[in-house]
Amino acid sequence: MKGHNISLLIELSTPENSTCNLNKGGSNMAEASTPSTAPRNSLNTQFLKFCNFGNHGKAEKKTLTDKNLTKMFKDCKLYGKKLTTADTDIAFNTVKERGKKEITFTQFKELLKTVASKYQADKSLASSESAYNAMEEVITMCDPTLHKTTAAVKGGVVSRMTDTSKYTGTHKERFDKDGKGMGIAGREEVNAKMAMFKGTQRGGRMTKRELPEQMSALLEKLIP
Repeated sequence: MKGHNISLLIELSTPENSTCNLNKGGSNMAEASTPSTAPRNSLNTQFLKFCNFGNHGKAEKKTLTDKNLTKMFKDCKLYGKKLTTADTDIAFNTVKERGKKEITFTQFKELLKTVASKYQADKSLASSESAYNAMEEVITMCDPTLHKTTAAVKGGVVSRMTDTSKYTGTHKERFDKDGKGMGIAGREEVNAKMAMFKGTQRGGRMTKRELPEQMSALLEKLIP
């Protein structure tokens, strides 16, 4: 019985059995650690999405505007220090057909090849071909995004500055009860000075003698 146990232990401890067990365990570990690839659409599918962004229910478009091309590069974060909107604008006008305002899918791929060297410089890639492939991969996983505007927040100092009902003194007189500015009519000082030129008892006209007197009085008020 003891001899049987000893032979069993020797068999289990042989290099072949150990290697076999390790290989099996390693295989399972390798399978468990394999990363799952992110879902990707085709380049043409994503191209059409940007073609129809902002189309608002009209017939499906198959060509891309310069504006939506710029949006694609911004949404997909393809721009950098070397690759800028100026580069895509120039490339767009280079690849598009003369007299047309939009580009086809084939022309779009030519555009990517045109700007690939700039993207290569930004990302320090080995070649423009690898840069083209990298851009294509990014675009296939990038959808158009809606850029929402941030509403102005009123509170604290801003609220006090914009609430005309809380104004005092001469500032209060510059707005009506609804908070609408009254313009020059809300400035009493200006109104008082303007009244000096409204005329005299002689039918609203000043004589040559009265005009210098009125000007002198006005200057005294303006320059104490």
